[in-house]
Amino acid sequence: MSFPRIVILDGHTLNPDDLSWSGLEKLGELQIHERTPAALVLPRCLGADIILTNKTVLKGETIRALPELRFIGVLATGYNIVDVATAAECGIPVSNAPGYARASAAQAVFSLLLELATRTGDHSRRVHEGRWTAGPDFCFWDYPLHELAGLTLGIVGYGSIGKSVAVIARAFGMAVIVHSRNPVAGEENVALDNLFARADVVTLHCPLTPQTQHLVNAARLACMKPVPFLSTPDAACWLMKPPWPKRSTPATWQGLVSMSSPRNRRPVTIRCSRPATVPLPRTSRGRHWPRGND
Repeated sequence: MSFPRIVILDGHTLNPDDLSWSGLEKLGELQIHERTPAALVLPRCLGADIILTNKTVLKGETIRALPELRFIGVLATGYNIVDVATAAECGIPVSNAPGYARASAAQAVFSLLLELATRTGDHSRRVHEGRWTAGPDFCFWDYPLHELAGLTLGIVGYGSIGKSVAVIARAFGMAVIVHSRNPVAGEENVALDNLFARADVVTLHCPLTPQTQHLVNAARLACMKPVPFLSTPDAACWLMKPPWPKRSTPATWQGLVSMSSPRNRRPVTIRCSRPATVPLPRTSRGRHWPRGND
């Protein structure tokens, strides 16, 4: 009986030396690459029965060049890094790991939203600069402060992460409206354009597909409230590229938060004339302690 050859293309992201690969080692001949540049994807996958990837892209031509390949596992929720159409043509199943980071992703939404609402980091810097101690008043603030209670949160995509976000939002006293592919029982389901028009905060938790790419477009931005919060905690590929509609440029938003693009792993560059933008690297999936809760 021959054992399958298993290739992991980007093991460091998944296991920065705090987990064990022993379970996979028992299943076959395991080869782990910490990171794989595009030019080495095909050479490293030659002869593989199973490929496991987190963010390393598997193109259609790569899949077709691997006749022994029997299974592709995406060790993340989004699977847009794999040409699933070509995999289906070749009879190769593709799996993903939905919901594995629902708690940390939902936490990331509110860590970013609270930063925009209270500007904790900015005010801390002002204290370090001596602005508070030099001021004439006991209370000090240099930016508008916003309570989340009473605001409306619009959730686009209502999988396990979207549901977790809704629970936290209600704990803060926020109203929740939802747009999902299928109506959600017990929630206020609204059309996408209606959600953008009504929500004070919009957060995106839908898969990145050709249908959802650039979901945030000029028309939807133009219908939003004058100072909305827009959160794209999982990726910024849903954002339409400039030019923005005149009344809804990033400079008029109360806040914009975004993570890096999952396809190319390059941070999205956002220029804003006021310090209300919080661009971050991909951190919402990271967790070092405790491990194994999900």
